[in-house]
Amino acid sequence: MKSLWAYLIVGALLLGGLLVSAFFSPIWYDDAGHFLVAREVARGHGMCYPLNSTGEVCLADSPFITMGPVQAYPMGWWLRFWGETMLAGRMLMVLLSLGAAIAFYRFARVLTTSGKALIAVGIMGVNIQFLTYGAEVLGEVPMMGLVIGGMSFLLRWERGKAMWNAGLGLLLWCLAVGIKEYAILPIGLSLGIWFLMRLISKNKPLQALALTSVYAAMLALTLLLLHGGVRGLQAYLVARQSYGSEFLAFNFGISLKFLLLKPLFWLGTGAMVLKWRVKRRGADAMTLSVQLAWLVFFLLSAGYDRFGFLLLFLPAIYVAEFAPYLWREAGRKRNWAWARRLALVIVGLAIFSQQTYWVFGKRVAHPETVNATELAAVAIAVQSRIPKVFTVEQQMAVFLDRVGKPWRLVSIVPSAALGQKLPPEFKLDRDEAMLAGPYAFTEYEDCFDWSKLQVWDSIVVGEERWYYFQSGDSGNEGAYKNGAMPRTE
Repeated sequence: MKSLWAYLIVGALLLGGLLVSAFFSPIWYDDAGHFLVAREVARGHGMCYPLNSTGEVCLADSPFITMGPVQAYPMGWWLRFWGETMLAGRMLMVLLSLGAAIAFYRFARVLTTSGKALIAVGIMGVNIQFLTYGAEVLGEVPMMGLVIGGMSFLLRWERGKAMWNAGLGLLLWCLAVGIKEYAILPIGLSLGIWFLMRLISKNKPLQALALTSVYAAMLALTLLLLHGGVRGLQAYLVARQSYGSEFLAFNFGISLKFLLLKPLFWLGTGAMVLKWRVKRRGADAMTLSVQLAWLVFFLLSAGYDRFGFLLLFLPAIYVAEFAPYLWREAGRKRNWAWARRLALVIVGLAIFSQQTYWVFGKRVAHPETVNATELAAVAIAVQSRIPKVFTVEQQMAVFLDRVGKPWRLVSIVPSAALGQKLPPEFKLDRDEAMLAGPYAFTEYEDCFDWSKLQVWDSIVVGEERWYYFQSGDSGNEGAYKNGAMPRTE
């Protein structure tokens, strides 16, 4: 009965956090971009990125499409049934994230006891990044669920179970690449590290070589199948070559800053290394190889949160192994045992939750602050006589759709926009007003002829200031490019 209550408590904690996140997390750039593609699937257009609200121009080869068909098509079918809304999409994400949590529990159960595995799930269930990204229309959590699920079956095969376990593990890894194609890089690297560890420890190296060779070949074949062959893959890589600034940024400062504030990473990864050195278990070797591969991938990237929080899953298992010991020690003496255990829980939440309840509490208490800027911009658009909005802030498409205001987006992704000089699609039509936010004044700033734009209206929410522009000589190009706009009445 006690174990049943433990499962119910952790499950409620996880589900409650994901639901709060789904309802109250702000809709943002990538979140909305993936939704727009899935919505086109729901409308029967296949995977394409719409450049206008009518869907007349929808690019199947758009570099904005970074969520693969393994998730985009189920999302589209789900939206067709439940409605083409962000909330409907996020409800599916909640279910997918719960599935990822179950896969995580099953893998942790292979490494340790059921109680400690449940604690590991609980540690991730209070983490703000898991709850936030797990409820938004993104691919990282479902992808990681498939990676970890594949590890579970691979370990079962390594421990003498039937060969089909290795095949099922490979299938799950291929599906993970079908959600986020960049996963093939850390997965491939982890296979190489795992083989080297088996070779050094003389733990059936020929068997490991055969397995890693088959896995690598099938993962490469998956990538080719996703793009219709070698030429399709080449075209895909050329269209997305600007993403090299994100995946190969070598910006170690940002990556290390993220990790510096993650005690779970340091404690768990350290325990992982120590346990492998002491016990030399094959399971720990695999876990460590995957962790090191994702760490290398993250350190070489631009250091985004969405990449970094993937390094917290496996360490949670090794941290959880110490939790029962600490609990017992806190209650060893009867006097004030409850206070010591309560303090232990509070300290644990403070270390591992990363301000989850503070941030989520503010959003729930003040829902009017969630996407306040976007809502204010829509209010101006509704009151406006301008019939159509042009913007590079793609999340605005979701909000403009709610009020039936036509919109137009661009085909050039932010990483490719830097240095672009006045592409034709950035010129305003006669019936358009341009809504400029953070991206307009950073990644896309060279794409506009600011001297031909006049401030028409502005939105100020907190420290954010967005502007509506109309065509017309401004004589103030430098101020516009630097975001230092004149005040408007």
